[in-house]
Amino acid sequence: NIKTYQNLVETTFDNIVSKITQEELNEIFPPKQETDATLYIIVTSDIGLCGSYNSNVINELKKVIKPSDLVITLGTKGLNWIRVSKFKDQLYKAYVNLEDKLDYSIATEIGNLNFELFAKNKISSCKIIYTKFVNNLIQEVSVKQLFPYDSSHLEIKKESEQMEGDIEFEPSAEIILQRAFPLYVSSMIYVLVSLSKVSELASRRVAMESATDNADEIINDLN
Repeated sequence: NIKTYQNLVETTFDNIVSKITQEELNEIFPPKQETDATLYIIVTSDIGLCGSYNSNVINELKKVIKPSDLVITLGTKGLNWIRVSKFKDQLYKAYVNLEDKLDYSIATEIGNLNFELFAKNKISSCKIIYTKFVNNLIQEVSVKQLFPYDSSHLEIKKESEQMEGDIEFEPSAEIILQRAFPLYVSSMIYVLVSLSKVSELASRRVAMESATDNADEIINDLN
């Protein structure tokens, strides 16, 4: 279950990050003063007939993108849009023909690109715009920050629930975080693209059912 895997990954990293201070986190991934650019990863489909699935993602990007930002598109629809938009020069890389399941090597490649751009002071953060699956009728566009790790929710979590037991890390939590963070980013890209695919299929089913109902109604009116 992809949702269970997502919860496991996020919980694991929450536990690691909760063991270090914000200052220690900043030492591992120093905040960038040279740029405020964000790398946006947008998840769209390769084919149409899925209602407002793609336009919702694109509209969300339009709301937040700045002139200094970069964009990675997943899916043909996102690439086709940005190529003819005023943001075409901000396209960094595109992936198309992803089929029903994202190859994990692509998620790893995108994760590595994020860290390369960060090391070169080209970006200060990375966010993914995807479509969250709620149920067969409701899918919601969401924006999640992948990097730097957003630990703001941990204080709320500590206050609202007491963690059972105490987890010890060997080597230290800082070393584990530094080595494992690329895995976290790649894993989250893989998970969120997979969840978007579920939303895409649900959107397509609703759109096709609506088209069929409309066609039946027209046929009945003509009879």
